[in-house]
Amino acid sequence: MKKANRLEFYHELFELVIRNPTIQPKGIAQYFEYSGRGKAPSTLLKHLQNMYDRKISFPPKLKLKPHNDFIPTGFVCHKRNMAKTYSTFKELKKNTDIWYVNMLSGADFFIVSKNPDLELEKYDLVTHMKSPFFHSIYTFPTGWNKDESDILDSISNFDFKKGILKRVRYGDLHWSELDWRIFNLAHENIRMKVSKIARKAEVSHKTAGEHLWNHVVPECSIAHFFFPKGYDEYRYLYLRISSDYEVDLIEAFKQLPCTTYIYPFEKEINVILFYESHEKILNLLEKLKEIGILNNYLLYIPIVHGGE
Repeated sequence: MKKANRLEFYHELFELVIRNPTIQPKGIAQYFEYSGRGKAPSTLLKHLQNMYDRKISFPPKLKLKPHNDFIPTGFVCHKRNMAKTYSTFKELKKNTDIWYVNMLSGADFFIVSKNPDLELEKYDLVTHMKSPFFHSIYTFPTGWNKDESDILDSISNFDFKKGILKRVRYGDLHWSELDWRIFNLAHENIRMKVSKIARKAEVSHKTAGEHLWNHVVPECSIAHFFFPKGYDEYRYLYLRISSDYEVDLIEAFKQLPCTTYIYPFEKEINVILFYESHEKILNLLEKLKEIGILNNYLLYIPIVHGGE
């Protein structure tokens, strides 16, 4: 299979997994009309695994929706004593109240916690932003086979219209201890076999399946990721954005080659943006600020992260 054809195949396979995250080899073979002598459906599963191994995509993940009685809190903090920044990152990773931590340039941290009253002073951290962490968005990239310069030009000339993302809460979360156990087992890869979840949760296959599909999955969204050249081949920025054009910014970012991560907070959106050229992406951000699409933005380089 030629390189261009292989990438097109991977992108089509990625789309197929979006439509059916737990699709099995037989279903993949039927979709691609892959049948006949010497054509085993398991071959297509190897292609899927190869796509994951090369980090062109990752297994689909469960992302818990925000609920009235359970919504994570996001923090952006600054370390007073910059000499021990990495030690602080390692200590934060050990805190069981913290779901995710990203150490950023300039001794700053982005933290997501299940505890809104997280004591960050004890880590010598000053909080710059604290907000409920609303439902994250992972874009479907349409520019996977296009030149980055052309895409960025298209974004800068996008017909932006004002519109703020809705910050939605999804009622109360009525999960049992078993529901939480199954979520914690399955959230990193919804393609994990129910038999494996059942074994680890120490329940029957039937019970694990009922709780997964009837209790857990309906309270979550499923995140999908695509990086045409492989995740490690791209640079990425962490952006804090204030804009009156949030909805159309997300639409514009869908034109990029890679999945863009959008984290909505009460008064801003935070964005993880993957790209190849520093100069081109910085020019785009300045242009968007100049034409009034961005009210303000702060730019960070992510250094190291941990958690889900």
